[in-house]
Amino acid sequence: MKRLVFFVEGDGDVEAVPTLAAKLMLHLPDELQWQLFVDDRAFKIGNLDSVTGRRADNWTNYLGAARKRPDLGAVLTILDGDSSHFEGAPFCPRDTALALAARPGPLAPRVFSPSRSYFSARNMSRC
Repeated sequence: MKRLVFFVEGDGDVEAVPTLAAKLMLHLPDELQWQLFVDDRAFKIGNLDSVTGRRADNWTNYLGAARKRPDLGAVLTILDGDSSHFEGAPFCPRDTALALAARPGPLAPRVFSPSRSYFSARNMSRC
């Protein structure tokens, strides 16, 4: 089994997100039940401004720290999405997620968004 690590915004998220994810994973189809296990030590990375712009290196540093966790399988970033802009452009969750995933770093991130019964970055809604 591989580890699912979370990057979250605030103190409440550090506790709530892994707990909620573990409960949601119990409702996955049987064939997906034991693909990942939830790491209960989420990274508190702050808001979007703390990992973009002049602080973009923080994103790479957090990914590097996550990579040090044994059996890392995935990193899921959950932020509030209450920013008005992302690096000079109007904020769009899809564009922001794709831009962060495209950045060089110690992992090869992928962006997924729920759409019907499968996940695909191509099916993310437009802004």
